[in-house]
Amino acid sequence: MVLVKRALLSLGLWAALLSACEAPAREREVREAPQRIARRLEGADLRGRKLDGAQLYRVRLARADLSDASFVGAFLASGDLSGVRAVDTDFRRADLTRCNFSCALLLGADLRQADLLQAHLREADLRGASFSGANLKGVDVDLAHARSTVFLGARDWSEDGLRSLSCWDEKTRWPEGFVPVEPTRSCHQHRVPPPASAGSDG
Repeated sequence: MVLVKRALLSLGLWAALLSACEAPAREREVREAPQRIARRLEGADLRGRKLDGAQLYRVRLARADLSDASFVGAFLASGDLSGVRAVDTDFRRADLTRCNFSCALLLGADLRQADLLQAHLREADLRGASFSGANLKGVDVDLAHARSTVFLGARDWSEDGLRSLSCWDEKTRWPEGFVPVEPTRSCHQHRVPPPASAGSDG
């Protein structure tokens, strides 16, 4: 009986030791999991997905199709969304600080009250998108396409920044006090990014 107790005690100590050794590995796996998932999202087909409130810091969604998806209140700060196809995508109240939307197709996207602090939208197609109530401090919209885009009600917008837009039309709604000048080139010359190829998120 004594030998059995000693054996069980030894096994218990050994199990505890194994558990202690495996704990850091499990913690590291949990920490790294979002990055592994993020890598798989490049070029992914996320059309119509509901990702409201998702925590996706530094997510890599380059060339993904986010059309009709919902990211209401999501945290995508410092994410790579370059070249995404985000037609009618809902980004209301999302944290998009320092996100890279360069050459993205944001046709009809809803960015009302989103935080776009220092985000990059260079050469993006913003036709019909709404930025009402959004934070546009430090946003780079150089050569972006802004026909029928709504900037009215946006916060902390830069006059120089808005003047760097490629083109707009009479349906573009500007923030109060902003007077646009002639665009640098006509709208029909704007390079619209091609549709993202349908991928998988697995």
